[in-house]
Amino acid sequence: MSNQNTNYINYLIDLSKTGARRSYLDLCEITMRNVYTLCFRLTLSEKDASEVTKNIFSNVWETINNYTPDETFSVWLKNVAVRDIIVFLHSKPSLYEFDKQHPLYNDLTEFAIASLEKEERIVFILHDVEGYTYKEISKFFFDKNIDEVISILIEARQKMIKAIVV
Repeated sequence: MSNQNTNYINYLIDLSKTGARRSYLDLCEITMRNVYTLCFRLTLSEKDASEVTKNIFSNVWETINNYTPDETFSVWLKNVAVRDIIVFLHSKPSLYEFDKQHPLYNDLTEFAIASLEKEERIVFILHDVEGYTYKEISKFFFDKNIDEVISILIEARQKMIKAIVV
């Protein structure tokens, strides 16, 4: 991201912290696609992704004053999003059907990712797609340590290889 974009985002954040809703809507518009994409990949549902995305941005509006420039806004937002998505997914059944006819799943890799079990999909996407470390991922789970996250990722990768190669 260019310095000019970063300055503009910081400007919108500062205005949002003062309660300027229009500035917050502009900030949402800039970041919405990335959040929605993450939500869709993890929930496997356009309806659920839309619902979770709305909830995330509502929660961010309520907590925008907690944001500090110690980390980039996109990282802070993504962490909020991941926490909210995981909470949402815990409320869903483990065997969650996805629309196999969705155009995204014409891609074999995307279909293989969607076919993973919930925990495997979360860990795979967070690590291999989004770039989170094992330690960062383990913090999103209350019952998983780093070794368990690594084991889940290994299992997910093995399933991905089988699905793609076969």
